[in-house]
Amino acid sequence: MPLADRAARACLRQQSGSMGTVRRLPGNAIRMSISVPLDNHPMGRLFLLVVLAVVAIWLIRRALAHASRAEPGDARAGKPPVQGDLVQCAHCGTHLPLAEARAAGDRVYCSDEHARLGPGRS
Repeated sequence: MPLADRAARACLRQQSGSMGTVRRLPGNAIRMSISVPLDNHPMGRLFLLVVLAVVAIWLIRRALAHASRAEPGDARAGKPPVQGDLVQCAHCGTHLPLAEARAAGDRVYCSDEHARLGPGRS
């Protein structure tokens, strides 16, 4: 065995404890598998912090949405509540609150014009 070949194998054996393993194949061939150490702790910590932040934001938004559903008065603060029964216009059939309807005789209409025109032909 040549001296250079012995030196290469000795070097590989010394490194095999920390970097990989050396297997002797039939003949003079050498197979070396290299394993890269996975100690990238700063990147792992960053990834963990990002995941925790996303989960925390999701939980906070979910809690706030649930709290807003529990108080229905706050969700419709900009719209006035419609009170009373809905009635149908005798002329066009549009449904509207009784408080906004125009009465003419025993029928209700959505506007003064429809009250003047009378019931529709439907």
